[in-house]
Amino acid sequence: MDILDSLMDEKRVYSRHQSGRLELDEMEEFVNILTKSEYSSDVLWVSRYLQFTKSFIASDRKAQSHREIIQDVLNSDLMKAIEELELEANTTDLAHLHDGVRKILAEIGYTRSLATIRWLALVVVKIIHKTLDGIYVNEASLMKLKESMGDSPYVLVPTHRSYGDFILMAFVCFVYEIEIPCVAAGLDFLSMWVMGEVLRKTKAFFIRRTFQDDKLYKLIFGQYVSSLVSQGDSPIEFFIEGTRSRTGKSLKPKYGFLSMILKPFLDGEVPDIKLIPVSISYDRFLEEWLFARELLGTPKPKESTKGLLKVFSILNQSYGNVYFNFGNPISMRDWITREVGSPLTRPITQDVKSIASLIISNHSKLQVLGAFHLVAVIMYDNVVTHNACEMPIPIVTSRLKLVVSAMRTLGLNVLLTKGDLLKEIRYACAINPELMVVEGERLKFLGKNQQSLPPALKPQVTAGVETGKDLDPNKIVLLVVYSNPVAMVLFSPALLLAVIATKESAVIPEFNFLCELFEHEFPIGSCDKENNFKISEEFLLEMDCVFRTPDGMKYAQSSNYQLINILNAIIRPYLAGYLLISQYLAQVTDSTTHKKLLVECQNYLMIQPDSCALSPIYCSKTFIAYCLSSLTQVGCMNKQMSCDVPGVTYSINRKRTSYTTSLLSSLLSQQRTESALKHKL
Repeated sequence: MDILDSLMDEKRVYSRHQSGRLELDEMEEFVNILTKSEYSSDVLWVSRYLQFTKSFIASDRKAQSHREIIQDVLNSDLMKAIEELELEANTTDLAHLHDGVRKILAEIGYTRSLATIRWLALVVVKIIHKTLDGIYVNEASLMKLKESMGDSPYVLVPTHRSYGDFILMAFVCFVYEIEIPCVAAGLDFLSMWVMGEVLRKTKAFFIRRTFQDDKLYKLIFGQYVSSLVSQGDSPIEFFIEGTRSRTGKSLKPKYGFLSMILKPFLDGEVPDIKLIPVSISYDRFLEEWLFARELLGTPKPKESTKGLLKVFSILNQSYGNVYFNFGNPISMRDWITREVGSPLTRPITQDVKSIASLIISNHSKLQVLGAFHLVAVIMYDNVVTHNACEMPIPIVTSRLKLVVSAMRTLGLNVLLTKGDLLKEIRYACAINPELMVVEGERLKFLGKNQQSLPPALKPQVTAGVETGKDLDPNKIVLLVVYSNPVAMVLFSPALLLAVIATKESAVIPEFNFLCELFEHEFPIGSCDKENNFKISEEFLLEMDCVFRTPDGMKYAQSSNYQLINILNAIIRPYLAGYLLISQYLAQVTDSTTHKKLLVECQNYLMIQPDSCALSPIYCSKTFIAYCLSSLTQVGCMNKQMSCDVPGVTYSINRKRTSYTTSLLSSLLSQQRTESALKHKL
C-alpha cells in the first residue's frame, strides 16, 4: 500500500476514468466537460441544435425580450418618480429628461445574439483546450438545479477570482443548455473595442462602478434589475463581492445589488427568488502576475482590448484545472417574511446582510482544492516557520497527506487526479514552474528566479518594499495568494488554537472578538459565530491539536506539531501586522483622516524590523485599509465629522486599542515560545 492508498478511506474515494469522469464520495460527481463532447469537431459542437432551459416561466405572462424589458422600465411607475424628482429640481424639459433616461438604458441594457454566443463558444473552447487540462463540474448538482428551474427566478452568485469567471460560467451553461445568464459587468468593459459589444450580445448588462450620488441613474438601474427579475426568463448572475479578489480569499459582501435583486419578491411581483452560490476554483490564475503587482501597490491597469490581446502571449502555458461546484438554492421565501409592498425596512436589511454572509460562507465550503493550493500552503509554512525555500520530498508527501486530511475533516472537496502523491506534487509544480519545481528529491520555491517569466509580465519590485530574506516580493505574494484558499478555511481554527494556547478562561469571547477583528480579511465566520466556534473546536480535537479536560480545552503542543506550525504560519503575519498598526494608533494624539492614517501606518510598518520580511503584501495599503476598517468596527477608532477638517476624521479609543494590542501581543508571544517545534522534522 503506497502513501496515496493510506490517504483514501472508505468514505471518500477519488478515481479517474478514461471518460474523464472524476467521482467524489457517493453523492458528488465531478465531470471534466472537455471530454464530454460527442461531436467530431468544435464547429459542429457549437453549431448543434440548442434547447435552452429557462430560469422562470410564469403561468400568467409571456417572458419579455431584452427590448421589451427596456420598454417595461419606460412604462413603469419609475418615470413618474423621476418626473417628480426633476420637478423638485426645477427641471421642466421632460422630453429632454426622457431622452436622457433612454440613453442610460441603452448604456445598461443587454442584448442577445445566438450567433455571437456560438462564435464566442468556439473561441473559448479553442483557448480552453490549449490552456486547461480540464473543467470539472459537479454535474449532479448542476443537473438537479437545471431540473428545478422554471418556478421562480434563479440568481447565480459565483465567486469572483478572475476575469474568466463570467465567460466560463456562460460556457458551462452553453454545454448543459441552460439559458445564458444575464450577468452584471462593470461599465469599463463596455469601452473595450469590439469586446464590449461582444459581451453585451452575450447577455452582459453594464453597471457603473459608483452611482450613489446620481439619484436618476440609481432609480433607472434599480428598475431595470427589477424588470430583469420579474419579467425575464433568464438566470441572472452577479458577483456579491463586487470585484475580483486578488488575494485568493473571499471579500466582504456588497449589499446594494442583492437588495435590488430581492425587491421584486418583497413587492410581491414574483413568488420566490432562489440564490445559487457557486464556487469557481482555479489551479492557477491567468492574471496572477498582475495580481501580485497590484497587491504590491502598482495601479490596476484599465480594461482594454489591447490588454486582452496581450494575454494571448502567455496562453502557451498550462493553467491546470478549473472547478465548478454549485450549491443548494437559497430560497428567499424561506428566509424573508414579508408583507406585500413593504419597503426594505431595518429587519429586512438585516436579512439581506445575513443572506450575503451565508453566500460567502457557502463559497468557502463549496471551493474545490487541487494539489497546487495544498503544496503552496506547505511551502508557505516552510518559508514562514523554517526560513527555508526547499524541502525533502518525503516531508512534502507527509505534510500533503496531513493537509488533505485536515481539508476532509472540514468537509472540503479535494480533487487528486494523478494516482499517487509524488505525481500530485510534480503536477503542482508543472502548473506553475515559475514558483516551484522538483529537483531530485527536493521541492524548491523559486523565490529568486525570474528568468522564465514573459517579458510583458516581468515583475517589478515596488519602491520601499523589501523582503529581508532576499526573496522576490512578487513571488512571495503569489505564494500567499495560492495558499489563501486553504488559509481561508483554516483561519478560524488557527485563531481558536492561538487563544486556547494563551488563555484558560474567556476563550469564546476572545475568539469571537478576533473573528470580528479579522472579518475584513476572512469574512466566512461572521454569519454564525456559535457554529464557527463549534466547527473550529471539533476540528482541533479531531486533528489532535487540543484535548478536552474537565476544566475545558487544553493545548496539545506536541501531538500534531506539523499542523500546529501550519496553523500558526497562517495567522502570524495578520497578528503581527494588526499588532503593529494598533501600536502605532496608540501613539496618535490628535484626530486624523483616513488618507493620512494610511500613509503614516505604511511608513511605520516599513521601518519596523522584519515587519515585511516574509510577505510584503502585509505592508500594502489594501492590507492597512482593511486593518483600519476592522479596528474601527471593534471600537479602537471612532468616526466623527469635524468642522476644521473636511470629511470624516478618526479619534483613537485608547482603552479599546490597549486591549487589542495586549491580546495580539500575547498571541504572538506564545507562538514565539514554540520555536522548538520548527526543528522537529
